[in-house]
Amino acid sequence: MNSTVESKKTGEYPEDYVMQFLFLIILACHIPYLFYSGKEAILIIIDELMRQSISLVLSKKLLQENSAEIDAMPDLPEDMNNNSRE
Repeated sequence: MNSTVESKKTGEYPEDYVMQFLFLIILACHIPYLFYSGKEAILIIIDELMRQSISLVLSKKLLQENSAEIDAMPDLPEDMNNNSRE
């Protein structure tokens, strides 16, 4: 008997293997993009726990912004009275 006739009887088609191979290629190409955001988040959490680098940078930026705003604010009348008594 012919091999294609035998494969049709058993339900095994060569196209099945081609489709499975193509699916594996697509899956392998999709996985890095799928897990990239999770990996990045885990690395940020580890870095924050070990070095607190993001917290320090944000604190410095807040202090710089607030110091510029504080210097630009006018003195309150109560502060003027306290300064004049000294």
